Amino acid sequence: MHLGSFLVKAELRGLFFTTVLPLVAERRFTLDGREYRYLWDSTGTWRSERAVELPVAIAAAHQADPYRTLEVGNVLRRYTTLGHAVIDKYERAPWIENADAETFTGGPYDLIVSVSTLEHIGFDEIPRDPDKVVRAVENLRGLLAPAGRMLATVPLGYNRDLDEALTGGALNAEVSYLSRRVQPQSWHQDSREEARMLPYGWPWGGASAIAVAWWNASAGRPSTVERPATAAGVGAPASGSYQR
Repeated sequence: MHLGSFLVKAELRGLFFTTVLPLVAERRFTLDGREYRYLWDSTGTWRSERAVELPVAIAAAHQADPYRTLEVGNVLRRYTTLGHAVIDKYERAPWIENADAETFTGGPYDLIVSVSTLEHIGFDEIPRDPDKVVRAVENLRGLLAPAGRMLATVPLGYNRDLDEALTGGALNAEVSYLSRRVQPQSWHQDSREEARMLPYGWPWGGASAIAVAWWNASAGRPSTVERPATAAGVGAPASGSYQR
């Protein structure tokens, strides 16, 4: 491909995501009373759950000290320059520490964040170990500072064992749900029951629903709390590689 042709196509892609798509689609979504702007770019985030996972995770990371932030799974560094620490069991890069989330030691951290990564832990490994993700979450929570928080986004339907652990209480998470039903780029807050019914990989590639889970530092064994969705789909205001 000639350089001129490549540059023209790149410019057209940029115009589509910055000018055309915002005119024909909703620009923002709401989760737990907070409004976020969709993240659309030429890598295809508008077609997948990345469009909503990334804004939520990036917003949380921007509110934390990058030197006291850990990311599990190398995702955000592709979209931000925050300079936080990253662990990933398989992916290689100068800023990544190759480590297993189940046994990693470090911290204390004010924020641990993970985007579409937990569903691979133990599930996409040989031999498969469905309980490993529970142990990994407990280990990571133990690395948090006393007032620290852990955030993870999880595509529902990819790993049913993890779905059950999240919604059934084994992971002790505070969980909200986002789903898309009519258009691939239109996401709305949903109930746990409705979100769990939506299939993975159909009618669009990737997830039709995601869980947005928060944890406090390990202290006791609280039950899973679902943030309720109102009739308008908005909840109350809220305070291989592991990743795809």
